[in-house]
Amino acid sequence: MNKLSCFLILITLLCISLKSSAQPPNKFSYQAVCRNSAGNIIAGQAVSLRLTIHDQLPAGTVLYKETHSVTTNNLGLVTLAVGGGVVNTGSFSSIPWGSGSKYLEVELNTGSGFSSLGTTQLLSVPYALYAENANVPGIPGPTGPQGPPGSVINLGGFIHYPGELYGGGVVFHVYRDSTGVEHGLVLALTDQSTSSRWSNLFILAGPSAQSKWDGLTNSNTIVAQPGHIASAAILCLDLVSEGYSDWYLPSIQELNLVWNNYYAVSKTLSTTPGATEMASDVSNWYAKYWSSTEIGWMEALHFDFNFGVPYNYNCSFTKSNQLYVRAIRAY
Repeated sequence: MNKLSCFLILITLLCISLKSSAQPPNKFSYQAVCRNSAGNIIAGQAVSLRLTIHDQLPAGTVLYKETHSVTTNNLGLVTLAVGGGVVNTGSFSSIPWGSGSKYLEVELNTGSGFSSLGTTQLLSVPYALYAENANVPGIPGPTGPQGPPGSVINLGGFIHYPGELYGGGVVFHVYRDSTGVEHGLVLALTDQSTSSRWSNLFILAGPSAQSKWDGLTNSNTIVAQPGHIASAAILCLDLVSEGYSDWYLPSIQELNLVWNNYYAVSKTLSTTPGATEMASDVSNWYAKYWSSTEIGWMEALHFDFNFGVPYNYNCSFTKSNQLYVRAIRAY
């Protein structure tokens, strides 16, 4: 069996509002994304996790050990409550949180035995549980300095990354706005059509359908034209997939961003059940994708994933040609 890996994404104290007479839960939450040695997510699979708390050192005395039997979700995510599993050794409520450092070791078993995934020092959780064990309300101290950023999956400090299964499809671009908030673009898992015309109309939609980067505005402008009946844009705007309904026909530069991360996106699509890669058959002249970017009353830009460039072929591809359609959405 391939060696498995599990990326820790959250260990945090369960913080809830309670009356002064209530007792906080004697446990804390743990979430992880399970992947195999090739980096592929282990989705929808029963796994076992064994959690061990060591005293003082990563390989120190075992104070407590428990196991959990769970099933990963479609993103490979598992969620546990440390202190709420099947006890193997020790007592969670008797752990002396106030007597030095504590370390959490995680082991994963998909059916062929447990494999250690590493050991991480517990930081804030022990202090909160120590205060509870002492049964003495803590006194709020002064706010400390801002700590360094935590571990992230992708370089640059982004939470999400190109090639990730997220938001109903595959992430192909991430960026931050002027306030530092992260945003991204997500490609649908399948084509919405393999032979759709750009529109049933041969009239100029106008400047609001000619943006090189704003596919959503382009799409809404196309379907708002008087006499509109069918188009590549409406196939995307009407799409409801993976619980999301805010899809649209990408602009030419948004399709170019898909091409910029073609390797990561294609690798994920090729290994995701039910997903299909972008068409790139050199023997099929029409294996090209409509963009929502209009360039004239008769023509619109399309993208060829054989060569990674936008084309209109000097007007030989008009709005009536039957091309592929793949929706995107933004988060």
